Amino acid sequence: MPKRPKQHQLEDLSRAKFQLCLPEKWVIRDKDKDYGIDCEVELFDEEGNSTGILFYVQLKSTASKKESEIFNVDFKINTLEYFKQLEIPVLLARYSKHLDKIYVKWVNEVDLTFAKKKAKTFRIKVEKSNEWNEQSENQIENDLNNVRILNSRSFNFPLSYSINFEDDNIQGLSNSQFKIQLRNELRKYSDFLEYKANDENYLINISIDKNVLLVQTSILKGVFFHNLDKRPKEKFIEELSLDVLLSLSMCMVMVGHIDYCGKIIFENELEKRLIEKEELLLRLLPVLLSSSYFENSLNLINDALDNKENEIILFPAVASILLKSDTKIKKRIALIESFFKSQLEKAKKLNIDSLIATSYYNLGNFYRSKDRHRESINHYVKAKKYDSDYLKRSYYFRKIAGVCFEAGKFKFSAKFYKKSIELGASNETKSLLGDALMFSGNYKEADKIFQDYISTIEKPNEEFLLKALLLGEILENQKIYSQFRKPKEADEIAGNKPSITDIESALNKDLLSSLAWFNLGVIKKDNSDFEEATFCFAMCACINLSDIEAWTFAFLAFINSGKKGNLLIGSLILKTAYWHNRDEFLINLYGILEQNGEQSTEIIKMIDNILTRDNRTSEKSAVFRVLDGEDYKEIEIK
Repeated sequence: MPKRPKQHQLEDLSRAKFQLCLPEKWVIRDKDKDYGIDCEVELFDEEGNSTGILFYVQLKSTASKKESEIFNVDFKINTLEYFKQLEIPVLLARYSKHLDKIYVKWVNEVDLTFAKKKAKTFRIKVEKSNEWNEQSENQIENDLNNVRILNSRSFNFPLSYSINFEDDNIQGLSNSQFKIQLRNELRKYSDFLEYKANDENYLINISIDKNVLLVQTSILKGVFFHNLDKRPKEKFIEELSLDVLLSLSMCMVMVGHIDYCGKIIFENELEKRLIEKEELLLRLLPVLLSSSYFENSLNLINDALDNKENEIILFPAVASILLKSDTKIKKRIALIESFFKSQLEKAKKLNIDSLIATSYYNLGNFYRSKDRHRESINHYVKAKKYDSDYLKRSYYFRKIAGVCFEAGKFKFSAKFYKKSIELGASNETKSLLGDALMFSGNYKEADKIFQDYISTIEKPNEEFLLKALLLGEILENQKIYSQFRKPKEADEIAGNKPSITDIESALNKDLLSSLAWFNLGVIKKDNSDFEEATFCFAMCACINLSDIEAWTFAFLAFINSGKKGNLLIGSLILKTAYWHNRDEFLINLYGILEQNGEQSTEIIKMIDNILTRDNRTSEKSAVFRVLDGEDYKEIEIK
């Protein structure tokens, strides 16, 4: 007779023992083990009503009698990182058959910064104090209720906190002295933090173990500060309290309350401390600039850049953050412009040509980001007057080429892209050159560049691969290899219910008339020639990338064409449309698909698979390393 493996018996025993620990009103359900989750537990109240609160459980059992094996559990690091990303908290439940006891620990409390470089596994230390006992039920309920409060953002200041200190002493302070002094120092910030004893319910956990500070929002994400024992003893408690507040501000970002982040920093005058934490500053700046504390954030940037050492290190990153700001508020745009202009004035006062050139270049980038093309080109030109080395840099000509393209000056754009490539620009620049050549009417040359790009890049960009396929088809069918484009004349002919003859006449005026291609697509669709309609609508959309209607019609025509053997074109249409129009495209597409009833379900699933298969990102823990004396202090964002 076949025998059941002992490990399977042990796993079943551990599940049964864990279930016995749970109150009867809670419901435990088995889960698909593909993702390492053994079961989920749902909390019900005394009347048997569901609270809507869940947590996942990862069971780990052992028959060993050795304490070193009972209280240490090895996990794959990527599994732990996956658990930490889940919205539903994961509880590690360790069952010891020898002791017949269950020990529990939230996975979010695991500090992965101790993992060795390139390690694939991590050992979790389970403490004897983690044993399931009569208080565990209430503690878990409190933890999960706090998670709900934090995720719903239905909380206000002051936030309740508790201090847990596991070490005997730190910096010459005993356990009790440390707690008292830190609690006393944090009273200065009583508008934001309110102390609660460990046996009470609290939202913020401040814990120190083995010289590591952890400030954590309940059992959710937290911030670690390492190497506390290497800090100066002078003002230790005072500075530690400032780091607690900075950590709290980051915790607010993690739970999606960015205005609370700014409130903590600016109302407690933490700017100076934040500037000292360079990596944390750069992490928080994009968030602060998108909050209602925009002007405070710009003042913070100016303060940070007043220090010459900071200016050298911080300015490139700060400039990048400001240029990525997508604010539409005119006052904020004016303030960012004023900031870049003030940097130019500083450079002029110092009379250092390289700094003046950089300032002009950054202003050029700013004006480009706001579609102020003439001003952008003007400042790029001024930059090279103060530093002729710009003429040797491929990125300089690539920037100018990009502005020319956005301004509709396609021949100039192609000229500058060619110069950029001559100076060693990456192969990716060839795709941009092909685009510029195509829009300048040099179709055959554009086709050659696109083919060269595709053959030299391992994974070509979907947009340019689609354009290359469409352009190749046009050259074969239309036999128009170059053209002085006349878009206005073409649109006049192609408008107002044109015939196919009208459309052909329009394309002879401008092969890139989006209106002509769209109306031709409508004619082909009405004649049930869905393969040709796909091509026409896709061509229209590639000419006008923000045309959601054209993208939608292109994909619907592809679906109706039944060309399952040519999934590439459908995938390229879908990915390019989504890249440029995001959820607005999907809202429009799904709205039409859902009118077709049950058949749409499978198509929508297919779309989701195509869009997520190659675009899935794994958010790993971000570790900030801050030089503290001779050693690095680490801040981990879990």
